[in-house]
Amino acid sequence: MTKIIISNMEFNTKEFYHDLIRSEYTNEKLIRIKFEISVKGREDNEKLKDILVEECFDVSVPEDDIQFIGREGEISYNYLADDVSKGDPVEFIYVLELIEYEEVEENIMNDESEELGYLTKIHKKLLAIEKLLIDKGIATKEEIDEIS
Repeated sequence: MTKIIISNMEFNTKEFYHDLIRSEYTNEKLIRIKFEISVKGREDNEKLKDILVEECFDVSVPEDDIQFIGREGEISYNYLADDVSKGDPVEFIYVLELIEYEEVEENIMNDESEELGYLTKIHKKLLAIEKLLIDKGIATKEEIDEIS
């Protein structure tokens, strides 16, 4: 069993996998872990859900000497209960993917916004040229549609 600590909450997992992935913004290598955990009781389940909605949180896998600031990746869960009416605790089963958090610098986001603005201007110009070609009888809508 592998022990995983997420913002001071400890979990044991039978299934554990880790690798490196490339950042879509900087192309840097980021740590990614995938695992399945069991959470007993609604209170601990709410604590975990509160952690996972945060922008980032501490992640540690002591036996593999892995520590990083993480963010949520793919998450799925279901629950099991023997007899809730008798007060039996509910067990929540999570399959989690956590990825190393990367603070994206404003200039990267600004570059993407500038590119989007530039593409929008080009799109508007192309629409104007298309309309002009059709209005002047140089091309038909169908001919223009064949180009794209």
